[in-house]
Amino acid sequence: YMADVSSSADLTKLVLKSSEVSRRLFMFQVWFLHNVAQVPHAHHGGGTHRMCRKAGCLISRYERTKGIPSQSTLTALQKACRSFFRSSQTWNDFFDAVDCCPMEDCEVKVWLTSCARNSEHKGYHKRRISYAERRWCG
Repeated sequence: YMADVSSSADLTKLVLKSSEVSRRLFMFQVWFLHNVAQVPHAHHGGGTHRMCRKAGCLISRYERTKGIPSQSTLTALQKACRSFFRSSQTWNDFFDAVDCCPMEDCEVKVWLTSCARNSEHKGYHKRRISYAERRWCG
């Protein structure tokens, strides 16, 4: 199986299409963490001004606004979601959305092949049994 997949010239395109839903969800989760749950904020006191990203510090703000986001957050969310759902999305668009370095196509292919082998090694995939084999097995 891996030999067939890793030799395919269209591997990166196949995986880009087949992982569409998972990638969109992951991009949203990263965006949400960076822009809603772990927004950088400052703590003042003791003559220091330090930046923090702890979600727990934002609870009072959520309580004060009853969890309703600002208009600017809603606008940013809509813009981000439109970019996540673009049909012309590339691997590098995905990497950019999740704060990873861009890769050349050959590097993406090596990475995907490595991920598939790692997943197979961990037993995440079972060999598919054909209809004929199922009938024979009873």
